[in-house]
Amino acid sequence: MKSNFLTTTLPLLFLLSPLSSLASASSASTISTALNKVQQSTSKLGDSITSWNGKPLSLLLPGPQNNKNPILVAAVSLLAQVEKATKTARDSGPVPDLEGALQVAQATTDLVGAVNVTLEAIIRAKPKFDRTLLTPLILIDLGLQRKATAGLSQEVVNKIPPELQDTARELVKPVDEGFALAIRVFHQPPSF
Repeated sequence: MKSNFLTTTLPLLFLLSPLSSLASASSASTISTALNKVQQSTSKLGDSITSWNGKPLSLLLPGPQNNKNPILVAAVSLLAQVEKATKTARDSGPVPDLEGALQVAQATTDLVGAVNVTLEAIIRAKPKFDRTLLTPLILIDLGLQRKATAGLSQEVVNKIPPELQDTARELVKPVDEGFALAIRVFHQPPSF
């Protein structure tokens, strides 16, 4: 019995088509999970800054009178999480459908909210950083976080369908604007 292209290949293509859909769903889930982890690390940093007692040593060491999650530890952890999420997004396949793009958009929106809350906390804490002479250290960290976040944003936008990439860029735009504002504030003279 002879087999021809239509009788052997067409059924295989039909069977494999759901795998393509699963791959796109998998990429969206993988990227969303990575963004959610960054959001959690961002919130931890914000909580650390909000609860900081203003003592220099408590930036580094946990203890009963200071942060359970010191700011320096939270900032380094966040930077590592952003770099890990960037690699995850880079290594993920494209998100070719609207459903996957919406899933990533929701995770992005949650992350943008957490970043803005954390940046606002950093700005409110500037007088404490000024008093401890740590403002230059925070300014350096803001620059590193901004650069890393821009890289993550670009990798995520690259995975979104081309017709939705402008919208994706608009979703992440407030993050860079927030970093720009925080950096401007930290460039201002100390307010002892």
